[in-house]
Amino acid sequence: DGKPNGATVPGIKLMLENSCPLPVKAAGGVRTRNEALEMIQLGVKRIGTSSAKAIAHGENSNSEY
Repeated sequence: DGKPNGATVPGIKLMLENSCPLPVKAAGGVRTRNEALEMIQLGVKRIGTSSAKAIAHGENSNSEY
């Protein structure tokens, strides 16, 4: 659809494959601890999220920001 959609697994994989040696930051749409861990396991160096408190406490955020 061409609309911005934040950090997705396919998008992050594409950036990691093509950005070496630059670090990648996953930002936008990371709202749960599982999503953050998945991004870290893929190899991102930073997470940008408005749900940091919920992620740190292992909760799911309902934030739409």
